[in-house]
Amino acid sequence: MSVSPAKTTTYTLTVTPASGTAVTSTATVTVGSSQTTVTVDPSSPGIPVTDQLLGMNMAAWYDLVANQSAIVDAFQTAGIKAVRWPGGSWSDVYHWQTNSNCQNLPYGGGTPDSNDVFSNFVNDIAVPAGLDVALTADYGTNPACNGGGEPSEAAAWATAALADGITVSHMTVGNEVYGSGWEEDLHSTPNDPATYAAAVVEPPATTSPSKRPAPKRWSASLLKEMTLTEDGTIPCWPMPKAPTTSSNSTIIHRRQGRRTMRPWYSDLRRI
Repeated sequence: MSVSPAKTTTYTLTVTPASGTAVTSTATVTVGSSQTTVTVDPSSPGIPVTDQLLGMNMAAWYDLVANQSAIVDAFQTAGIKAVRWPGGSWSDVYHWQTNSNCQNLPYGGGTPDSNDVFSNFVNDIAVPAGLDVALTADYGTNPACNGGGEPSEAAAWATAALADGITVSHMTVGNEVYGSGWEEDLHSTPNDPATYAAAVVEPPATTSPSKRPAPKRWSASLLKEMTLTEDGTIPCWPMPKAPTTSSNSTIIHRRQGRRTMRPWYSDLRRI
């Protein structure tokens, strides 16, 4: 409803009959403002926001050495603080120690650039750009390309990264592992949430730490190999990205404790 004037006003209505006494009634119409004022007080900081909000997904097919200066300059100009390596569906066919992909598979293919060995990524990109790194472990294929991914390969990668002095805050196990139409998976039951959860997720904690079930094969391997960095960063992994489907529901169910979510990496400690 529109009113005039466009401000809070008291209106008076008087009705005078042909004979008799006039009747008067009043009503106040309150008009609110459609404008909102936002005041920022820079001297009173709010909740801190991590600088990892500014990140990039990289790819091992792009020549990092020949384009090193351009990449580092662009990242620093844009304020990029974190990268995912090598990222995408190559996560489930890529093997970091040989800088190679499993070939001749339905969803394999593509050849990494010969300059994209991990030491070059560390020395030419991560260190000079001061980047935090999220590594993408190969869940889909083993180095022989005849079975599912090996946790020992991921653990060795995390150990090498920490030895190289770079910050690794996350390690994702696989990419979109639920993707039966585009994601490589050589496990006996491929692209299956129950298979993934059984291999990766630690069982729920019990009331007694001494009775806690043993970690699954992936988490057990990484618990053995991975240590906290000096700044307290814990290399770990979240669930692979997926829509709200049975895949996530299955994995979340396996991760759920009595009251709260207890991912296995919450119990990581210096070893």
